[in-house]
Formats: sequence, C-alpha cells, structure tokens
Amino acid sequence: MAAAAALTLSVAAGVTGVRAWLDSTEPAPLPTVLTSADPLTPPVGPRETVIADKTIGPTSMDAMTLLIPSQGVYAPLESHGIATTTFRGVTIGELVLPSDPARLTLFKDGAACTGTEGTLLISGHVKNNGARGALYSLSAVPAGSIAYVRCADGTTTAWKQVDEEVTDKFAIPQSLFSPAGPRRLAIVTCGGTVGSDGHYDANVIKYFVPTTL
Repeated sequence: MAAAAALTLSVAAGVTGVRAWLDSTEPAPLPTVLTSADPLTPPVGPRETVIADKTIGPTSMDAMTLLIPSQGVYAPLESHGIATTTFRGVTIGELVLPSDPARLTLFKDGAACTGTEGTLLISGHVKNNGARGALYSLSAVPAGSIAYVRCADGTTTAWKQVDEEVTDKFAIPQSLFSPAGPRRLAIVTCGGTVGSDGHYDANVIKYFVPTTL
C-alpha cells in the first residue's frame, strides 16, 4: 500500500501514539543502546555540516529549519496542528505531517519556538513513498550532540541531546504536546518493524535541552 502519511502522532482516549502507512516492509532504525548525557556539560560533535556542497551552521540556516550536524540533517519545518481521523474504528486526533519526507512538522500548539518553557515538538516521516525521510537517522544521533532550530522570526535556538526513549506506537508521553513544563525539544519519528496492519510498531524519541549557540 502506498504511503499516504507515513507518520502521525495520535491521541485516542487520552493516550498518544504514532502510526504509519508504509509502502514496504523494511524495518526502520532503532537505537542499539539507549544513552543519555549530562545536561550541564557542553555539547559534543560538529556544529555544522555540508549539504549540497554548502556548509550549513547556526548562522547560515534558513528560517523554519532544523539542523542536526552530527547526522547531516537539515530540513524545512512546517507549522501544523492536530486533525481528527478514524483509526481501527476509533476517532483520534493526529499531528498533520508534510507528505514530502524531506520536510518536518513543528507542532503549532506546543511551546513557542522562541519561548522559555514547554516542549518544542518536531516530527516527520521515517520513510514515505519509497524515500527515506529527514529523520531516518534520528536513532543514531549520539548523546550530547547539538541541534539547532531556526524559528520563523529568524531566531536560532541551540539544543543538546540528553535523553532518548523507544515506546510502543500508542505510548508516546502526552507531555510532548504541552506548551507548559520544563523547556525542551522533542524530535519524534517511527521505528522498528512493520506489523501485519502495515504500521511501524515503535516510536523513536530524542530529547534535547537548551544550550548556548
């Protein structure tokens, strides 16, 4: 079945999760070992990467983009919210994602991009229509790595990856959708194997805390 929207964050009966429509049965990457980093130490790894022969760093990013230099990830962000749909006979709300797997969603009803509290949530396809998504290598981002988000107003925020988790596709923490609470960045995509219903069975979540540019 051709992928129509390879990843959605879903809310049903107060439980959030991830589901995916796939065009193959290829497994998606999962972390081999779950790791963490001290949030108080400086980030590690590269601060820039080369994309199409151009060096991209925190000062040269376009507005509304995500940069993870350690994995060569540089992706445009679109602002989307929750849409209502039906899955397995249950009415759910799901985060709208771009059909282009090279583009990502910044959850518009979560924390403000330039705010001081709450979770900044970014999500995208692991794969769609036979193409690997911008977050295909998310599971391989090393603990302590730096990431950058350039907001719509041109402000660049810097983040250090400090924790990660793998959950069942319907077990994403609801706090990811909250504009309140400790300031953090959460990046989510699908992972694991494809079940008999054509959906990945897991979510890969990387957590980041603010750091200096």
